[in-house]
Amino acid sequence: MDARVRPLLAGDLSLLVAGFIATFNAAPWHDEWQSETAHAYLAGLCAHPEARAWVIERDDELLGAAFGHIRRWWAGDELFVDEFFVRADCQRQGLGRLLLDTLEAELRAEGVGAVTLLTARATPAEDFYLAQDYHGKPELRFMVKPLR
Repeated sequence: MDARVRPLLAGDLSLLVAGFIATFNAAPWHDEWQSETAHAYLAGLCAHPEARAWVIERDDELLGAAFGHIRRWWAGDELFVDEFFVRADCQRQGLGRLLLDTLEAELRAEGVGAVTLLTARATPAEDFYLAQDYHGKPELRFMVKPLR
């Protein structure tokens, strides 16, 4: 069976947690997600009043997901991508491209004018987005202030 993209269903979250952890706890991210925090994080993304989420599956197995939310912007609505991943063991098979192409087509049909996201520089993720015609904005800078 070929891979297909569909909207995220409530029961999908628990099935996505292991793949999310395996993806982001490995290189190049080296995060330290645990099951409980990962599930709470993804559930929180879905709880946003303008949340949108998709999964990619093959043979009833979830291989990755995209989570985002619609933002009302002066130039028109846009989807801000909060998380996007394909399990590490399934990468480089065109699945990320299929997931991104599908959500872009759905958003375009709804009149959403742009997709925005943040990703780390000099990573395979940046290379992936650049290959999909995304581009950086040199005048923007991601900023953070640790509180502990």
